[in-house]
Amino acid sequence: MGQTPCFILEFLPFCAVIGTSIMTLAIGVDRFLGFHLPFIYRRLNITVYIATVYLLTATYALTFMLLFLSTTLNWYDQVFCMPGSVITMDYLFAYLYTTGGLYVVTIIQYLSIWIMTFKQRKNLPGYMRIMKPITIIVGISLTGWLANYIFEIIASGTTWDSTLSTLWGGIIINLAVASDFWVYYVFNSEYRKVFRRNFCKAGTSGFSTTVVSVIEKGTTSHK
Repeated sequence: MGQTPCFILEFLPFCAVIGTSIMTLAIGVDRFLGFHLPFIYRRLNITVYIATVYLLTATYALTFMLLFLSTTLNWYDQVFCMPGSVITMDYLFAYLYTTGGLYVVTIIQYLSIWIMTFKQRKNLPGYMRIMKPITIIVGISLTGWLANYIFEIIASGTTWDSTLSTLWGGIIINLAVASDFWVYYVFNSEYRKVFRRNFCKAGTSGFSTTVVSVIEKGTTSHK
């Protein structure tokens, strides 16, 4: 397939791939504020927060896509069309380092929550309920990065296409993002109640306050 139709076909899908790192970071910020700064978390306007996340995600993704567009030269060449084929060498490392940095910050946020929860496990037993889903999410994310690194090493010593190897390794990272909701829903009863309540009250704006209040009830009830 030619580079031009490939770029057109991959524009929206790869925008989603690029924006995944921002969405993951936003989820981490939400959890971080809920645990470390609950007084700020209670004051969050969920509509404004979500709108801001979408705006930042779109801006981040479109910026890189426009940079790739402006530096693509082989418009008439035949290419193996896949998401990674739209990346140009001019901004390859900028994209990799920026995205990698966002994922590292996200993992650090989850680790800080895990450490805080572990330290408070005796004084606030209710926090232990949160440790399991957080541990699973952090584990999946770290496994994804490890798999990505291993695939790169294997590809460098074989005839594998390193770009394809990176995409295969990134599947687990994307799995961590996609499974975030389900991990909390399955392994934490407080979050499950809140999710169900908010599904039944679609259109309301009390999600942030409700989540914190439910967690606080779970922690104080065990004192």
